[in-house]
Amino acid sequence: MPLRHVQRIGVQFYSFDNSGRFCRELLRRVNAAKMLQSNPKIEIKCDIAPGPVTPLVTVTYVDDTHESFGIAPAYAPRTSAQHILDAISVKAQTMELSEAEPWKSIEFGRWGPTTDDHFPAALKKALAQKVSSE
Repeated sequence: MPLRHVQRIGVQFYSFDNSGRFCRELLRRVNAAKMLQSNPKIEIKCDIAPGPVTPLVTVTYVDDTHESFGIAPAYAPRTSAQHILDAISVKAQTMELSEAEPWKSIEFGRWGPTTDDHFPAALKKALAQKVSSE
């Protein structure tokens, strides 16, 4: 689930303006039981403005990086909740790959995976010890 690496989601929109439709859809999806199970500690803050405002979604990740999804009202139909969830998922996958153990990652060169001779000697030694211990 993409919410595993999310600490906080903030949503701001004006309820009588159709441009905030994607914000309401995002809130509906994020508050679904399966999504909340992926990260029960997530903070969801909804700010329904008393007057017309530009819809804004702010996502804070566990590594304290922020990502904002704000649009001008004319472009509201082009932004969707799925687009925002896809961006969160990509960031979560990037964070998972950066947490991976070095011998489980693949280095890619210009034309694909690099050969064994491009791995540093310390990494080769750690990999050899890991394989021999199993």
